[in-house]
Amino acid sequence: MNTDNTKQQPQTMSTVRVQSPDVIVAVGSGDNMQEFECYKINLSFAAEYFDIMLSSGMVEDTISRISFPDKVCSVCT
Repeated sequence: MNTDNTKQQPQTMSTVRVQSPDVIVAVGSGDNMQEFECYKINLSFAAEYFDIMLSSGMVEDTISRISFPDKVCSVCT
């Protein structure tokens, strides 16, 4: 029973579709490797490089993994 004289709004159930990241971007190698879970669509919109890679049947699209073993993750140190 509501005793504070205010109207309660009816509760509504809203459904939000949640999509898991669908590609791993690996930077570096060995103990220095960092992996980032990303969305292909975001990478594709951000850079033509990724758009071509992820929409042309390249191996990175097929295995959902992009590796940059010769790079160092500068934001991780």
